[in-house]
Amino acid sequence: DAGLRLEDSAALAFKAVDFYEQAISAGCDRVDDVRSQLEITRQMALTMRMKSLHFLETLAAQDARMVMHDDKQFALVTKRLESLLKKDVENQNGRAEVRQKLAHFQRDPKGWLNTNLCPRDFETTTTLDWSKWVPRQD
Repeated sequence: DAGLRLEDSAALAFKAVDFYEQAISAGCDRVDDVRSQLEITRQMALTMRMKSLHFLETLAAQDARMVMHDDKQFALVTKRLESLLKKDVENQNGRAEVRQKLAHFQRDPKGWLNTNLCPRDFETTTTLDWSKWVPRQD
């Protein structure tokens, strides 16, 4: 849900960037202020899309791991993951490291899944200690 909502927010922010660009092209007053707002909004949109893609890629990677035994399902999920990775390359302006991750995925999806977006590498354990719980005092 968070990944989808962040993408919706990013898409709206990119629309706002388009409106700023139209205002600049139309010769609006205070062009420097509009350019400044445009850049702030663009950076915010890129950041929201980056976080969205991270969430969605992580979920798709886990989905792919869960259906590795079923070639048909695996193909569907890896297609989704590949499209997310391509969008990530675009969002990060074609950065070499991101292009390399995509190329590795395209060459060897199963190998890529063993080394990337792998939540199995981290585990946390939480134990509630109710003896330290303090009720609100207001």
